[in-house]
Amino acid sequence: MWESVHLFVHPYGIGGAGEEPIETELGSAADAAARAMCLPSKLQLAMDEGYEHFCLVLHTKPERK
Repeated sequence: MWESVHLFVHPYGIGGAGEEPIETELGSAADAAARAMCLPSKLQLAMDEGYEHFCLVLHTKPERK
């Protein structure tokens, strides 16, 4: 159960079959923004580890019970 956490989740596309055009556009914009805000060394490290798609995340530790 989530307490006092209001999150809006929207699917974003990565160029796969069956995606809506808006999802692909959203995915491209999220990827471009995340890459622009990331240090080049950290971005390269992530890509070296196999990550291909990036998006901004405000928090990564939601409070759960």
